Amino acid sequence: MRTSGIPDPPLPACWKGRTPFSLCVPSFVYPASWADNARALGPYVDEMELIFFESSPPSALPTPARITELAGIAAECDLRYNVHLPLDIRPGSPDRRLRSEAIQVILQLMAQAAVLDPTTWTLHLPFDAPGRSAENISAWQIRIRKSLSSLLDAGLAPSALSIENLDYPFGWVEEIVADLGLSICMDIGHLILQGKDPGRFYSTHAERICILHLHGVKNGRDHLPLPALPEAERATVLRILASFSGTASIEVFSPHHLADSLEWLDRQLPLLS
Repeated sequence: MRTSGIPDPPLPACWKGRTPFSLCVPSFVYPASWADNARALGPYVDEMELIFFESSPPSALPTPARITELAGIAAECDLRYNVHLPLDIRPGSPDRRLRSEAIQVILQLMAQAAVLDPTTWTLHLPFDAPGRSAENISAWQIRIRKSLSSLLDAGLAPSALSIENLDYPFGWVEEIVADLGLSICMDIGHLILQGKDPGRFYSTHAERICILHLHGVKNGRDHLPLPALPEAERATVLRILASFSGTASIEVFSPHHLADSLEWLDRQLPLLS
């Protein structure tokens, strides 16, 4: 039985094992709970990206019972998870209290969700400084390195944490990621918005990239369905997908956008074999 608002079946075809990568969808394709999305979509895809938008109030994060429910759904559906850590935490903040809170939120969520055995934990490192002067960037980098080192000192395996490229040059964190042995979440849409070459980014960092975020981009907007990928970037994206064996998450947040994305991907499958 599907939750109200989720059709049965939610997808017209099963995608398990159809691609050289692990095909992943977000936990909020439908306006329903993490578990409802996992229960509906889990039989059709390889993996689900559990997205935690906020770290507060406490109800924004899953209870132990919810985690147990998600683990049961994964076992029933042959489904894997990856976890996108909360978007509102600030591990690079100038405020020591906010940095400490960020570390505690990450460690608490990791402890609670460890039973799900995520393929990766994806983390945003927002640039928290009043301006992009060399001095501000350097101070932020020092804070980021200390926060990430604190996570590793607490026992986190470095390769389990994937740092996502955001709206600043990835070079600002590239050395930190390499020095600490972290993985990378390559968001192709973010790169296109910045006018960066996804092919060059991939070839530079391929050994560390464990997850891709895929979504279309048009008129300065991202998280659109894959047919909205700029024509000039499509061949590059397909070349990346053809050589990639990690997780590729189609980061769209409506059933129509997901359907359009999967229809587009279905037409490209001969190019990925």
